Amino acid sequence: MADLETTCVDGVLWVLLNRPQRKNAVPVPMWEALRLAFERADQDPEIRAVVLHGAGGNFCAGADLGGTEAPPGPELMPVSATEEDQNIQLMRERIAPAAIALHRVRKPTLAMVEGVAVGAGCNLALGCDVVYAAEDARFSQIFVHRGLSLDFGGSWILPRLVGIQKARELALFGDQIRAPEAAALGMVAGVQPPQNLESFVRERAKQLTQLSPLALATIKQVLHESESLSFADAVDREFVLQGRCITSDDSREAVTAFFEKRLPNFN
Repeated sequence: MADLETTCVDGVLWVLLNRPQRKNAVPVPMWEALRLAFERADQDPEIRAVVLHGAGGNFCAGADLGGTEAPPGPELMPVSATEEDQNIQLMRERIAPAAIALHRVRKPTLAMVEGVAVGAGCNLALGCDVVYAAEDARFSQIFVHRGLSLDFGGSWILPRLVGIQKARELALFGDQIRAPEAAALGMVAGVQPPQNLESFVRERAKQLTQLSPLALATIKQVLHESESLSFADAVDREFVLQGRCITSDDSREAVTAFFEKRLPNFN
């Protein structure tokens, strides 16, 4: 079995982190596989939504700090580079592209979190559009306990979800919090009993496949852009994207279906 498995079912791409013996901790080569999966999700018109999940009752224990993979060979690094330079280059070339690719997926992305989601694994989940978690799932920005700083977009994502004050506390102390508290903070959209989580997420993903792909993509776009815009600029940007939607086949189909009292069929 592969460390990362992808399965497309009824328009939903299920991306499975499949290293249960390591709580799905991600070794260096697997970040590249994740990047490719996210790029496929973005480009394949048959894929309408993405669900990211983990095998064996855990989501992801972060980057694999104790894996057996050999360190990157000299062909990846300049001969004169220092160890610090090598680490920076490794992260820029192999890890950061996965985080950026996830952020750029124009389809809705869901994280289905069981067990632990810590370190880069926590930020991998939070990088998805919507996070659903089992009641007993646990989240942590554990980096400080490993002598590390934040990565995989955590410094950008976390303050936008919980506010800067709580983000500082979570990052500086590395506290582990359970799903209900994470939901109260805004990190998690919904919490389910463990036995109900998968069926709930399957139904939510199915709902997304029945909605307008153009509308979903533009909603994601305007929400991403809003962080860097003034209110007036955000309103103007809304109208630009809305104008694109109003003249689209999706919008015409939605209006027609409304008057014909049927569900729309978006291509």
